[in-house]
Amino acid sequence: RTTVSCPAVPSGGLAPSAFIDCTASYTVTQMDLDDAGVTNIATASVSQPVVSSATYPSGLASVTSAPDSVTVPAAQMPMLELDKRVKDGSASTFASTSDMVTFEFVVTNTGNVTTTSPILINDADLGLSGFACGPAGIAPGASVTCEATWQPSQDDINNGAFTNTASAETTFDGSVVTSPDDSATVQAIQNPGLTVTKMVDPNVPLAFSAGETVSYDYVVMNSGNETIFDPISVSDNLIGTFVCGAGPLLPGEMTGCAMSYTISVDDVRLGSVTNIAS
Repeated sequence: RTTVSCPAVPSGGLAPSAFIDCTASYTVTQMDLDDAGVTNIATASVSQPVVSSATYPSGLASVTSAPDSVTVPAAQMPMLELDKRVKDGSASTFASTSDMVTFEFVVTNTGNVTTTSPILINDADLGLSGFACGPAGIAPGASVTCEATWQPSQDDINNGAFTNTASAETTFDGSVVTSPDDSATVQAIQNPGLTVTKMVDPNVPLAFSAGETVSYDYVVMNSGNETIFDPISVSDNLIGTFVCGAGPLLPGEMTGCAMSYTISVDDVRLGSVTNIAS
């Protein structure tokens, strides 16, 4: 694996059982970390003149030691980091249950070993469990990106915002590796609104004389985008303020009520009755 540097043999030679210390350095690779360590195998050899014999008829002995090895274990530290955010180009606010928001998950290998299993996303708020986000083999410092879409509910609009939290995970050497949680928030654009429609009850005949009672029907519709929870009041310039329905009233839903007004002598003199409600 590397070049060894040994000092010079003493001038008188290296006596039996004596030794010299040699040194070598080695730069660890990513493969070594992934393999959980480095095993180095070495042999020593020498070639020197000797008295000719049957073993060394040439008078030159070349001797190599038996191999010896040392293993240095790696401190493997698998880690993940999750960055959850709204994807560029996606809507970052919502006002309707038909709106769509795309969330992006960026998972970075912040450990010192290459991942060996797929990367998964868990996000209960989006209904994701074990959602595949990337393959195995993500090197340290590298990232994978995946995305998921979300559609708001009426409750999300009523709450004014949606925050969801996710984590990334993988498996390394039989153990689950989980990132810290990360969250993203999108704001709701709330537009509360009501419309009221007022009409004379057509089923009640009217002679328009003093003391005659006029029956009015009021229809109130939730024309906004959030649920109305409180009682709904109507103000009428001739009748006054009165309750005309109780919540909850979902967007697009209607409630109604009826009130009456007694025609006065002045109304008869004017020839008509006009009143305004809100």
